[in-house]
Amino acid sequence: MLDKLKKNRATQDRVPVVRPAVDIYETDKAICLEVDIPGITKEDLTVEVRDNSLILKGVRRRDKVEEKADVIYQERYPEVEYRREFALSAEVDQQNIQAAYRNGTLTVTLIKKQEAQPQKIAIGE
Repeated sequence: MLDKLKKNRATQDRVPVVRPAVDIYETDKAICLEVDIPGITKEDLTVEVRDNSLILKGVRRRDKVEEKADVIYQERYPEVEYRREFALSAEVDQQNIQAAYRNGTLTVTLIKKQEAQPQKIAIGE
C-alpha cells in the first residue's frame, strides 16, 4: 500500500497557482472585496494596481519536511501562489485603495471617486 501512496506524491518542482474565493459588495461610497487567502502572513501578500487592474497575490510556504524523514505521501505543495486580477472601473479612485488582512481573509476597499458617489441636491423654495 505504501508503494502506491509514494507514486501519488505531489510534484514539488512546480508552484501551483490557486484562484482564491472572493465576495464583492458595493455601497454608495465603495466596492469591497473579501478574498480567502489562508495560511500565509501579511508580509507574503501583495496588492497592486497596474494598467487599470487590481492584482492580488500571495504565496504560502510550508516548513520543509525534516531532511531525514522519508515522505510517504504528500498532497500539499511546499509553495502555493494565490492570485486574482480584477479590471477597475473608471469610478474607482485608484489613489484611495485600502487593504487589510485578518484571520486568512484579505479585505480590499475600493473607494469611489467623489463624482461617482450619489449627491444630495438641496431643494429650494
